[in-house]
Amino acid sequence: MLSLNDVLAATNGRLVNNISNNLSFTGVSIDSRNVESGMLFIPLSGDRFDGHDFIQDASNNGAIATLTQYDVSVNMDNFLIIRVEDTLKALQDLSRYIRRKFDRVKIIAITGSTGKTTTKNFVTSVLSERYKVLSNKGNYNNQIGLPLTLINLDGSYDIAVLEMGMNSFGEIRNLSDIARQDIAVITNIGTAHIGNLGSRENILRAKLEITEFLNKDNTAYFNGDDDLLSKVNGLYKVLYFGFENNNDIQAFDIKNNKEDGMEFNIKYKNYQGHFVIRLPGKHNIMNALPAIALGYDFGLKWEEIYDGLLKTKNEKMRLKLININSMRLIDDTYNANPDSMKAAINFLVDVSMYSRKVAILGDMLELGEFAVQSHKDIGKYCYISGVDVLITYGNMAKYIAEGAVSSGMNPNDVYYFEDKAELKKNLSTIIKSDDIVLVKGSRGMKMDEIAEYLGEK
Repeated sequence: MLSLNDVLAATNGRLVNNISNNLSFTGVSIDSRNVESGMLFIPLSGDRFDGHDFIQDASNNGAIATLTQYDVSVNMDNFLIIRVEDTLKALQDLSRYIRRKFDRVKIIAITGSTGKTTTKNFVTSVLSERYKVLSNKGNYNNQIGLPLTLINLDGSYDIAVLEMGMNSFGEIRNLSDIARQDIAVITNIGTAHIGNLGSRENILRAKLEITEFLNKDNTAYFNGDDDLLSKVNGLYKVLYFGFENNNDIQAFDIKNNKEDGMEFNIKYKNYQGHFVIRLPGKHNIMNALPAIALGYDFGLKWEEIYDGLLKTKNEKMRLKLININSMRLIDDTYNANPDSMKAAINFLVDVSMYSRKVAILGDMLELGEFAVQSHKDIGKYCYISGVDVLITYGNMAKYIAEGAVSSGMNPNDVYYFEDKAELKKNLSTIIKSDDIVLVKGSRGMKMDEIAEYLGEK
């Protein structure tokens, strides 16, 4: 239970009206529509909205107090108003305060260009076999979502597993300053957000902000197959995971499972064991390796780790294999960057068996000056990987088509559409009933509409 005194101490807030200091809150919300009785409302100001406009709505829905950075009035008796300098900073300061209050809780922070959400899910599922674990939900991995997650921390939790996302320098540093994690995991250094940061080396620098508050008593788990991460060292202990022999935890003897998952063996600290995951693709084994290592290092039995991995489910729109009569659809429409595109294409090829391989690919956003070449590279990758039919959609996706054709792919097997409705209309003449079809693109391209259309038809 969060008390008024906690909020005032954390935010350096000032009471605008006088109400008993014995007040406590049932929770915190930044959305007036989701407010429940007894909550504290924290209105945030954005480019398209200002939460301060909804303070009265929050009060009507049951909030008993609000933070504010402006002078406001509310038509509700016994409604507490707390003035702060900046409501976002106050939210972050409140979560920082709560983390310090429950400092016995072990914090595991996870970042990377791709795979961080799946890795978070694996780690959470495995450690939950023995411990009470808090973790971010959905995409609560930014300057707002992570503090909202940490505010839920209390003395009943043993561990918190926190995904950290970023678009630019300083963001992970700020999240790490709030969380003060004991353990850090970096899944890989790819090209997501390269348009903002300019190079993979700069992306590495931004991701390594997750280690800035670690010391000799802390551990970082890095992807040892990543050419940049494999060279990193610091004042903290480093353990590497991957498929290559030089890693501390290594996966080998990998094969597809009959239930659209993966089977593999691992060796770690003189132990060898066999594991199964219900998520498809070799890259998901890489995402599972930190969970196996952390489970072992937190004292779990191998049977508990095995069960925790099996219970990990795929997120909506993330590399989901769907059977539609004799056709198979791979829905990986959650988001896209060059690294996740290649991983999805690899999976398409791996599970194709004797089916014709069709890729429907949309634009990859936020690549800046690297956009044209990155899209061309994906087209080339489609060709060298053996994609049979390539269908592209979006302003930049024409360069995927161009890259495929210039690399040697038959132009008759490459299609480009500027209009989504036109693409849908032509699918029936391009796709065959026994094809395996990958649909992928950045979230802003709404490629899930194409996946849903295929499912309906």
